[in-house]
Amino acid sequence: MLKTNLKIILYLFILISGLSFASPDTFQIVDRIPVGERTFHIDIYGNYATICNYSGTVKVIDYVNGDVTLYVDNGIISRPMAGYYINNYLYVIDNGDPSVKVINKWGNLSRKLRLKARPINMKVLNDKFYITTTNPYGLYIVEKKSLKIEKFYEFPVKTPFISIINNDVLIPMYENEKDNILNTYKLLFRVSDKKFIMNLKRIVFPIDIEKYKDKYYLGEYFDGGIYEFWDNYQKKIAQFGKMLINIGIFNDNIIGNSLFGGLYIYSLKDKTTKVILKNIPITDFAYNSKNDFLFAISHITGEFFVIDKNFQIYETLKLDDYPIDVEVPTDDIILVLCTDGKTLNIIRRF
Repeated sequence: MLKTNLKIILYLFILISGLSFASPDTFQIVDRIPVGERTFHIDIYGNYATICNYSGTVKVIDYVNGDVTLYVDNGIISRPMAGYYINNYLYVIDNGDPSVKVINKWGNLSRKLRLKARPINMKVLNDKFYITTTNPYGLYIVEKKSLKIEKFYEFPVKTPFISIINNDVLIPMYENEKDNILNTYKLLFRVSDKKFIMNLKRIVFPIDIEKYKDKYYLGEYFDGGIYEFWDNYQKKIAQFGKMLINIGIFNDNIIGNSLFGGLYIYSLKDKTTKVILKNIPITDFAYNSKNDFLFAISHITGEFFVIDKNFQIYETLKLDDYPIDVEVPTDDIILVLCTDGKTLNIIRRF
C-alpha cells in the first residue's frame, strides 16, 4: 500500500511538473527600487546595475536579489555620468569634477584620476575604460588596474556614444552637421587601428553601430537611415522613420526604435522593412541572449512591451512614469529605469 501511494505521489509530481514546464512564459514586475531624480541610464557589470543620479548620488543594485549593495550620497561625486561596480569597487566618471573616481564598498573615496576633459560616457572592455569627453571632445583610454591614462584621442566634434563590437571600440562622430554643413568628413573612429573612417555618403548624426556576419551597420539619429558600411564602402539599405535612437541585431534582423513612433525591423535575409507599434513612440529596446524575446519601452505611454521572435506582442506591462532605459542582463531578468517615476523596475520571466 505504501509503495502504491508513493507511486501515485510520484506520478502526480511528474504530471504537475510537466504541466508547469509546458505553461507559457509570463513576465512580472517583482521589485521597484527608488533611485532618485535625474537618472537616465543603467550600467551593468556582473550581477550589479549602477544607476547614476546626475544630482550627485550613485546606487549599485544587486539585481538578482534586489538589494542595494552601495549607495554613495556623501558629496564625493558632484555629477556622476556612468559607473561600474567591479570586485567591490565602484569606478565612476564625474563630469562636475572631471575625473575617474574609485569608491570602496564602504562608500569612501579610494583613488582618483584627474582628467583634462569632462567625461560624459564610459564603457569597460578587457580591463580598460573607454571614456568619451567634452571640452575638448575626445576619448580617454584608462587602464583599470593602475588607473592611469593610456591614451587620449581628440576628436573634431562631440562624440558621446561608444559602440563595442567583439573586442573593438568604435566611436561615431555624432554632431557632424550644423545648418546643412558638415563639421567633419570623418564618420567614426576605430580604436583597434587608431583610424578614422571617412564619411562617403553624407551620413549625418551617426548614433549606433552593430555587426552581423562580418558586415557593419550604422544608424542615423535625426534622419533615421540605416547604412551598411566599412572603410571605403557605404550604402543606405533602409529607412527607420525619424529620430532613431538605437539599432540592434535580433536573429537575422536589424531592429531600431523611433521617438516619432514605431519599432522598425529590417530583414537581412529578404531585404524588407516592417514596423510594429507604429503609432507609439519607443524610447529604448533590448533583447535576451537566446533571441526569443524582444523588449521595448515607451516613455509616452509608460508601457513595457514583450515581443516574440515572430514580432507579435506577447505581453504588455504598465511601468512607472517615463521609462527611459531597458537592459537584459540575463535571459530571465529585465531592468527598466523610469526617470519621472524615480525607480528601477526589476522584471522577471517565469
